[in-house]
Amino acid sequence: MALHVLGAGAVLFALGAASMPLMKAAAPFIGRALRPIVRTAVREGVLIQRQVQAVVQEAWQDVEHLTAEAQAELDRQARGDETDS
Repeated sequence: MALHVLGAGAVLFALGAASMPLMKAAAPFIGRALRPIVRTAVREGVLIQRQVQAVVQEAWQDVEHLTAEAQAELDRQARGDETDS
């Protein structure tokens, strides 16, 4: 039984080794075929990155506005002006 398993492994190894030249020859064709798919995936990634960046920028502006409002409120309280707006 061990010889049978060894024989199957040897056959698989031989098939893998024999397929290497075929894969080397096919790689440029596969690369050209996949290029549009990869380009589309990269383009979609860039679009998502731009959308996320816009959302983060908007949120950051909100935080800056809230910070400015809080500082102004603290300044008013420090001067003794307690009127709320």
